[in-house]
Amino acid sequence: MRLRTALIAAGVAVATAAVTTPAGQAAAPDSLEAISAEPFALNDQHDTYADRVRALDEKLPNAKVGDVLADTNRTGGQGCSYPGSSEAEGFCWGQGDDSTEAWIPQGLTASWDADPSGKVDGHRALVTSWYEKGGADRGVRVTFANHDDPKKPKYRHAILVAPTADGGIAPVKTHAGGIAWVGDNLYVADTWGGLRVFDLRHIWKGAADPTHEAFKVDGDKVLAADYRYVIPQVGRYCVPSPSDASKCNGDGGSPSKDVLRTSFIGVDRQSGRLVTGEFHDQDTGKRLVRWPLAADGSLKADGGKVKAAEAYRVPHARMQGGVSVGDTFYTTSSENGAPGAWHRMRAGEKPATEGLGIQGPEDMTYDPASKRVWTLSEHANKRAVFPIPGAGG
Repeated sequence: MRLRTALIAAGVAVATAAVTTPAGQAAAPDSLEAISAEPFALNDQHDTYADRVRALDEKLPNAKVGDVLADTNRTGGQGCSYPGSSEAEGFCWGQGDDSTEAWIPQGLTASWDADPSGKVDGHRALVTSWYEKGGADRGVRVTFANHDDPKKPKYRHAILVAPTADGGIAPVKTHAGGIAWVGDNLYVADTWGGLRVFDLRHIWKGAADPTHEAFKVDGDKVLAADYRYVIPQVGRYCVPSPSDASKCNGDGGSPSKDVLRTSFIGVDRQSGRLVTGEFHDQDTGKRLVRWPLAADGSLKADGGKVKAAEAYRVPHARMQGGVSVGDTFYTTSSENGAPGAWHRMRAGEKPATEGLGIQGPEDMTYDPASKRVWTLSEHANKRAVFPIPGAGG
């Protein structure tokens, strides 16, 4: 995901068949502009995956989030340069993760999104998503970083998989430009298709794979590119197809690009909303939508549809991430070859914009305890996860 400015407010921007992207839209507003949320809806699709996951749960060894956080095998640190690094709360990646070109970090969420206490299974944690760029076709991995001691961050990668109809698994192929952890639900942005859903009550212990490429179930073993923790998709909230709103965009063929994109995600516990938004290079487009959350962290569906709670047009291009705190929205934006920026605004107001001093800022999350907004950067040898100075309470 490469974006430029923006704000935060919502975001799963998904559309019904009648809603198209920017071609015919007017010039961008100069402030955050509230628009009708009525056209925006998502199809709730979980039945396809329920039986598949249940069958594999019965034969494969299971694990909990706490098991992953207690079994970290990589070490991060504070020895890198990022905004506010003197505060020593953020961290850099280690063991080649900072420099690799094979995996690109994108999404960010945390245990404070998942639970009001700020902890899950007794741990404070940050979770990031990475998409594979070329290479062995392994899809998407997520990283659980134990943040109990901010000065000694430990982490481990896990791999996302899709359970198949024949009882096997396949890599998840999407950009994973944003993630959000709410309750047991881990939402992953699927740019043209809406949201993929993973349930963190379903984590399988992976077996060793010397090839680092296998994706298969072998008796009571699951092999997934040699990852020790494997997380299956349990459902999705999909963007309706422009030609048939009862179906999902891309089902049966290439996805239409004439729909609102699901480029990133944020969690707003204050308003009880899931926030998503779309990336565009141009000045038109760039919509944000907020979706109502149920008490268990799922999206509120009625008759198989999730209706948007609010929608906005944004006065910035190149949004990389966003999050809202009540009626205040925050976004990051990137600039090709130059440091990115962050933005704060409310509906009807022009954004307050500040430079970040680092290239490639991405997804965002808000920590209610410290009243700080966090983000992460994507470019090799310039990667960090950190709270943005001045953004938040």
